[in-house]
Amino acid sequence: MEEELLKKIDEISDEMISGIKRIVQIDSVQSEAKPGMPFGEGVDKALEEALKLARELGFETENVDHMVGIAKYGTGEDYIGIMGHLDVVPVNEVGWNSDPFKVVQVNNKLYGRGVADDKGPLLAGYYAAKIIHDLNLPVKKKIRVIFGCDEERGSSCVAHYFQNNPFPSM
Repeated sequence: MEEELLKKIDEISDEMISGIKRIVQIDSVQSEAKPGMPFGEGVDKALEEALKLARELGFETENVDHMVGIAKYGTGEDYIGIMGHLDVVPVNEVGWNSDPFKVVQVNNKLYGRGVADDKGPLLAGYYAAKIIHDLNLPVKKKIRVIFGCDEERGSSCVAHYFQNNPFPSM
């Protein structure tokens, strides 16, 4: 099983990097709220693109009031939560050798605004769940990849999500 899992990870690594590039290219620094966009246009665009990517990967998705997105796999009430966020801090002018919203790969490392905090890890969660699905691995709990849009300013998105949803068991 371990060999099959490692093979699958290798098979989808380029696809995962492509997904990360797709989401990182969106400037999701919070801006002025607009109707249906509580954290601004860029954050909403990132949310819509992340939901679209999740659907392309075969997940059922949900947009919770344009504050949180959910990619779901499996059945049942109890679930494992993989949490992350799509908003990023503003870019300062110093320290960037390239456009921060275009992923650059140097020596097998990815650079770009959100690659490490938190778009890259969030998408790693997507692809981990996809591998579980593709390999038909047995799961006893539903998996929810939960992506907020307001972590950089206090996580009101997560508070909003948990007002109407149970906490994950893991």
